[in-house]
Amino acid sequence: MYPSEEVYVARNVVGFATGIVAVAPELSGTNRHEYYGLVTDDLGFTIWSGYKPTVKVGTVLWKQLQSGTATKGKYLGRQRWQASFTTTSGHPLNMSLSRRLYGTGRFSHAEADSFVRRANDRIKLNGVS
Repeated sequence: MYPSEEVYVARNVVGFATGIVAVAPELSGTNRHEYYGLVTDDLGFTIWSGYKPTVKVGTVLWKQLQSGTATKGKYLGRQRWQASFTTTSGHPLNMSLSRRLYGTGRFSHAEADSFVRRANDRIKLNGVS
C-alpha cells in the first residue's frame, strides 16, 4: 500500500448509492450491498464489494466532487456521522465510513472531520478549473 492510500469500511447510507452512481455509472447495474470497501489515493477513491471474491465496482475522482462537510445523518433509526459531498453534477453523496474493520461504517465525529478535511484538500488540488 502506498503512503497516500487509506482503507475504509463504507456503509450504504441514504444518498450513498445514488451519489456513487452519479459519478461512477458503472455501478448502476450492480448489487446494492450494505457495506463496501473504499480505498482512497491522491486522485480519488475506489469502491470494492463482495466477499470471496472481492471485486472493484467503481472509481470516483476527487474532481467529480465539490467540497464536503461532516454532518450527522439519521440511518436505520440512529444518528451517524457522515461525510456529505455534492457531486459536480449536483447529486448528494453521503458516506458513513470507518478506518476500523469492525466499525461497520460508523464514523466518529473526529473521523468524519479528518476525512472531510483530507478530501477537501484533494478536491482543491484535483478540481476542475
